[in-house]
Amino acid sequence: MVLAKKRNPFIAGFLILFFGGTGFLYLGKLRWAIGYSILPLLVYMLVAWSRLFFSSVGIYTYLLFLFLASLFVLSAIIVAVSIAHRKQPQPLHKFQRW
Repeated sequence: MVLAKKRNPFIAGFLILFFGGTGFLYLGKLRWAIGYSILPLLVYMLVAWSRLFFSSVGIYTYLLFLFLASLFVLSAIIVAVSIAHRKQPQPLHKFQRW
């Protein structure tokens, strides 16, 4: 059983910022990684399906979507950094050995 060192909050936040849910994979949270990777795509597909971008208020819908997406990424970074601060060294999972 391989024990990991305490996970670095800076690396977790960096991975979230540039590579979606990989920061949660780094922390050993597979379900969170899947959720934070798929949820923005589902929301974008829902907005595209509803054709709100092409309506008369399309630019406002797009700006609102960008604002909410930015808040989503910011919240993901905050959650990942707080998990990394609190988490103690634990055995690594198979998907974490990198």
